[in-house]
Amino acid sequence: MPISHHAELPNTTIETYDKVNEKIDFDGNPPSGLVFHAAYPREDDGFRVFEVWDSREDFDRFEEERLMPAVREVFGEDPGEPPVREVTEIHHYLAP
Repeated sequence: MPISHHAELPNTTIETYDKVNEKIDFDGNPPSGLVFHAAYPREDDGFRVFEVWDSREDFDRFEEERLMPAVREVFGEDPGEPPVREVTEIHHYLAP
């Protein structure tokens, strides 16, 4: 079942997002199961991420194997305030 993942990243700047993204290598080596990824700065502070994944299992595997190791490399063992996240099943999406 496809899912959406939306995260509010309060401790993230464009520079830190780019550092994590470079380690993950979204562009050169997209994670298995990723359908769509968008990231943009919040007006007040931090960053937002919106993604669509083929399944929760694909997202969980990516988070464990690639995302969190990259976050720890950039932010250290204490990345600060945790993100506010929402993961929901998608009823319908179109990717022409």
